[in-house]
Amino acid sequence: MYFRARRIILLIFFVAMGMVGTFGIADTVHAASSYTYFSKFGSSGSGSGQFSGPREIAISTSSQVYVADNVNNRIEVFDSAGNYLSQFGSLGSGAGQMNSPTGIAFSSSSDMYVVDYNNNRIDVFDSAGNFISTFGWGVSNGSSTFEICTSNCQAGIAGSGNGQLSRPANIALSSSSQLFVSDHFNNRIEVFDSAGNYLSQFGTLGTSTGELQSPTGIALSSSSDVYVADESNHRIEVFDSAGNFISTFGWGVKDGASSFEVCTSQCQQGISGSGNGQFALPFGVAISSSSGVYVSDYSNNRIEVFDSAGNYLSTFGSSGSGDGQFSGSVALAFSSSSLAYVVDFSNQRVQIFSPIITVDSASITSPSTLLVNLTDTSSTLSAISAADWHVDQNGGGVSPLTASSATIINSSSPWKVELTFSGSPWSNTSASTTAALGLYADENAVTDANGVTNVLVPHDQSIALSDGQAPLLSGVSIGSNNTIPSHAVAGDSVTLTFTASESISTPTVTLLGHSVASTNTTGNTWTTSYTLVSSDATGQIPFTIDFQDSVGNRGTEVSATTDQSKVTFVHFVGGGSSFSGVENTNESVSSSSASSTTLPISKTIVESPVSLPESTEEPVVKTATPEVVLPNESVSSSTRNLIFTTFLSQGAKSDSVVVLQTLLAHLHVYTGPITGYYGPLTAAGVRAFQAEHGIAPVGIVGPLTRGVLNTFISHDDISSLLSQTKMLSLSQNISMGSRGDEVTNLQIYLTRGGYYTGPITGYYGPLTAAGVRTFQTEHGIAPIGMVGPLTRKALENL
Repeated sequence: MYFRARRIILLIFFVAMGMVGTFGIADTVHAASSYTYFSKFGSSGSGSGQFSGPREIAISTSSQVYVADNVNNRIEVFDSAGNYLSQFGSLGSGAGQMNSPTGIAFSSSSDMYVVDYNNNRIDVFDSAGNFISTFGWGVSNGSSTFEICTSNCQAGIAGSGNGQLSRPANIALSSSSQLFVSDHFNNRIEVFDSAGNYLSQFGTLGTSTGELQSPTGIALSSSSDVYVADESNHRIEVFDSAGNFISTFGWGVKDGASSFEVCTSQCQQGISGSGNGQFALPFGVAISSSSGVYVSDYSNNRIEVFDSAGNYLSTFGSSGSGDGQFSGSVALAFSSSSLAYVVDFSNQRVQIFSPIITVDSASITSPSTLLVNLTDTSSTLSAISAADWHVDQNGGGVSPLTASSATIINSSSPWKVELTFSGSPWSNTSASTTAALGLYADENAVTDANGVTNVLVPHDQSIALSDGQAPLLSGVSIGSNNTIPSHAVAGDSVTLTFTASESISTPTVTLLGHSVASTNTTGNTWTTSYTLVSSDATGQIPFTIDFQDSVGNRGTEVSATTDQSKVTFVHFVGGGSSFSGVENTNESVSSSSASSTTLPISKTIVESPVSLPESTEEPVVKTATPEVVLPNESVSSSTRNLIFTTFLSQGAKSDSVVVLQTLLAHLHVYTGPITGYYGPLTAAGVRAFQAEHGIAPVGIVGPLTRGVLNTFISHDDISSLLSQTKMLSLSQNISMGSRGDEVTNLQIYLTRGGYYTGPITGYYGPLTAAGVRTFQTEHGIAPIGMVGPLTRKALENL
């Protein structure tokens, strides 16, 4: 009795509102999205193009718009812009007449099924509005049985028998041409074939699992699951095509909680309300091609959007009579150009909405360009505004970049746009540099073929940028461990060194046709070594480097150096142990060989000499770089506790030279100033050190010299070793994952101040970050673990 009384009360309410029946969204597909107002058509009245209680809308394959004009008892036809074309139907129960039409659906052959609410039947017309047939109980001769009528028809007999209807509300067609009808007063779904013959039914009156209370809208997914707007239960129920219950969603449907829930068993009535994902008399439902679920939330005057599992995504529309507002949203249909047509019941009109265009993805394709992939719709992209595209830097902590130009790469599906930014803001596009970047776009950023400009990406929902830029190599150099590094003989080792613009996967390197393993020595610098054998081909040694970054962007294969270095492989003349006809270098050699035209080949590995111009000692001048946030990485065991990790020779300027000069001074082989410049005095100190340790005194710091130098310096004595000098000023912003001399200096500063007890590695890992945060806290700086201008200045005062 409760349910019957409740249904009567609702019916009285609907009649008082001029709503004879309940209504649903057309069974049309479209991608899940939110929408913005575009245009409208219709007004109150009974004239052509006017409405009195419009209830349902459907769009044909020829883009004509059909509206069920309920109180005027007709179907009106418009073009896609809302211009009136024609109408058919009139009040009555005869063939082709109607009494409060509430549902429309098209078959694959363009026949149209109209739910004839008060006549308790389904009418069938062709696309031009010509009557074909009607079916229901007694429609042919008034018999208490199911009938199909093609002429001299009458109203159906309301009841609950198989195939009998009692105020049917809406209809949907499956891909197999089965008709699913929401039998509103019988609280069930009835299934018919395309000719109207009864097949089956499911659902019964109630509030628990699989039960219905005044079902209205109905729609089918691509897998033929049936979504039903369970109006008076304030929920959406999902069944399979055989009528087996799958799930329901709405507020409190699982345990009565005041929150959104999805229930699969022991379900209950939803809680009415206006929260996100909450319903107040949901009238209709539609399923998109991507399984998005659209619900016309009648009393809340809005359309709510969900995913296929029922999770809330978005809402559009609000209460009122202005553009984009509703007074009873009862039905929705989508055009082939992606416009959404919403029936605005009490405002006696249809409003058209355009999808808010969103960005699917964006990737950095060069130091100054982005490739943006936009929402794939059936409309086209007609214009783009560069000034309305922006990139947040460092999570919004730095002023955003604005595109200087924009180009439409592909205006049809899928949309693609290239944005260009001034300068080269993304010379390095590893994950560490893209992590704090985000793309957003303003209202006028793009214009679609419908002439609509939309908000693509709100500022607070910026899209993360991915690395779409191929890495580059620099510092590609080749040399041998021979006395003359540009030449080599059998038994000599040839080393190829190069630096990538970002982190790369282990490269594939060939030397003289041999595939040779590479080692990541420090940062993004790699070395590859090969020991020559007598069977190798003589002449200049060829190589290739094939490489890609960590996300699969492949760089252009490199087969030449960037510093013009080369190595020529020669055999000993006459089986001896010397080169013939090789020019000497500017480096001094022993007096016994200085005047000879044949330079002896040392059988011991020695440092490679380099002829450099003389210069005076002078300080290093640095420039600042912006702060960035970098991800954590592990420290390579091969770089632990190493201070000297790079090749040093006369003319070099770096923080490593400062450490070198300090150590040589400590060892009493250097008496010059600590400048960070490798001049003649430093070279003399290096030669003295080399002579003392059995290394050829060529005055350059190569692998052998670095190895011996590193044995003289460790974390335990670094503080006292450097206590009599200041390091060069820290000049770069440093953060997690950074490598190099700047990090070495940072660790030394922190060690001297007692803030760091880890190894001196030149790598900024978690221990270094912890030391920085402790230092920042004690010096009144925000403890973010990243070294910026304030932290650098404070460190230099230690």
